[in-house]
Amino acid sequence: MTPVAEQSSLLTSFARSALPRPARNWLRSPVESAHYVYDEGLFQLGVVRQHEIRPGWRLTAHPGAFRMAFWAQVHDAEQVAEFDRFVAACRPDMVFFDVGAHFGLFCLAALHYAPSSFCVAIEPSEFAARMLRLHATLNYPERRLLIRRAAAGRTVGTTPMVDVGIQARGYFISAGGSRPARDITLVPTVTIDALAAEYRVTPTHLKIDVEGDEASVLAGARATLTAGGRRPTVFLELHNDILRARGEAPGRVLQELGAWGYRLEAPSGAPLTADAAVGPRVTRLVALPSE
Repeated sequence: MTPVAEQSSLLTSFARSALPRPARNWLRSPVESAHYVYDEGLFQLGVVRQHEIRPGWRLTAHPGAFRMAFWAQVHDAEQVAEFDRFVAACRPDMVFFDVGAHFGLFCLAALHYAPSSFCVAIEPSEFAARMLRLHATLNYPERRLLIRRAAAGRTVGTTPMVDVGIQARGYFISAGGSRPARDITLVPTVTIDALAAEYRVTPTHLKIDVEGDEASVLAGARATLTAGGRRPTVFLELHNDILRARGEAPGRVLQELGAWGYRLEAPSGAPLTADAAVGPRVTRLVALPSE
C-alpha cells in the first residue's frame, strides 16, 4: 500500500469509528450534500419549483425534489411506463397503500387523479417522509393522506435498518447481519393487514418498492391479498439482484402471488411469466387478482 493510500485508509477508519453514520453519509457524498444544502436554503427562503409531471398535472415542489426523486417518473423509460400504468389505474374510490413511498409521487398522483382517494404512505426514512409531507401540504392539503414512518413486514414490531444517506436520497435498507450496532436504526414495523384493520379500509391498490424485502411485505399482507371480494392490484418492484445476493430466490415471491390467484403483467399490459420477471436486475410488474 502506498503512503497516500495508507493515509486515506486510516482517515476512513477514523471517520467510521469517530463519526455517527448520518455525519458520514453527508461527508461521503460532498457534491450531493452541497446540492441539497443549496436547495434546502432556497426552500427556507420561500422558493419552490413547478414541474409538469404529466400533461395537465403541475406539481409544486421543494427545489431539490425533481433532481433527487421525481425525474425518474419523467425520464427513465421503465419507471415512466410503470407510473403511467399506475396513473391509468387511479379511480375515485381507490384506497392506496404505498409501501416504500419515498418522496411519495405515487401518493401524490392518487391524490391528484382520484381526489376522493384514501392514501397510506409507509416510509421508514425521516428525510423522505418529511419530503412527502411537504409536497402533500403544498399541493393537496385537504385530501386524505396518512404517513406512517415505519417499515412494512411480516409482523408488527421493530426491525434494524441502515440509513443509506443523501447519496441514495434518504433510502433506508435492511441492516442484514454484519453491520456494527452504531450504524443501525431501529425502525417500527407494521403489516398491511394490521393497517387495513386499524384504518378499517380494504386496499384497492398496493405499491411495493422495498429494496429486496418484498417477501416480508407480502407475508404481512396475506389476509388482504387472499380475502374474498375486492382484492388489490399490486404494483411490485422485484429487486432480483438484491435477493440473489442474499441467497434468496426471487421466483418465490412470484410463486406466492400465483398461489394466491394473481396473474402477472408488464406495465405495458403484456402478460409476464415468472421466468421473464426474475431475469433483469429489477423488474417492475403489475399483479392482478384473477377473477
